[in-house]
Parts: sequence; C-alpha cells; structure tokens
Amino acid sequence: MLSVSHFDIKLAYVKYPGLTMWGPAVREPGQIKRAPRVDTNIDAALTDSDGSRMDVVVLDISRDGCRLETDGTLKIGEKIELHVPRYGTFPAQVRWAMGNEAGAVFLEPVVLT
Repeated sequence: MLSVSHFDIKLAYVKYPGLTMWGPAVREPGQIKRAPRVDTNIDAALTDSDGSRMDVVVLDISRDGCRLETDGTLKIGEKIELHVPRYGTFPAQVRWAMGNEAGAVFLEPVVLT
C-alpha cells in the first residue's frame, strides 16, 4: 500500500481497451459482499448532527444500512438518527448522497422481522 497523508490507498493497474492506467483500486460489480436489501416505501424522520429533523422515505433497507429519499441535504460522513414509526430509532452514518437520495450505514446491525 502507498501511504498518502494519513490515508492508505491501494493502487491497481487498470487496463481497458485503448486505455492503460495506474490508479485507485476499482471494485468489480458484484464484488461487494452486502446483506440482502428489502425494497420498502416507509415514511420516516431523520435527525441530523445539528439536531434538525426532516422527513424521509426509506426506499430500501438491510441489516447494515438503508437508502433514503429526502428533500433535505445530507452530508457524507454525518451521523444521524433514523426514526421509523413502529420500529424505533436507529443511529446511522451517511455514506453517500446524490440528488434527493442518500445511503446510510447503521452503527449497529438492524434485525429485520
């Protein structure tokens, strides 16, 4: 591994037709081991790190995380609390945000029943 600042970056030799380059290792589709996801459409609420509350829709969920739809802006890396009626409150961290959707990883595994 090549150490850059305080981050360790694994480099890979990537070769595509007509293009050869060195760069950060690229994940192959299907290579990520992920818990099965369940499609949902659950109205929920989210409390962000500033204590602001916003309405969200849980689009899919697994024991490890979820995909959310929101009109608000979520910051990658931000710790949040997801409030799901009848199921409880789940601490999570935003991993990605694009447009009106975001993905979060639960800080503790969630049991889906």
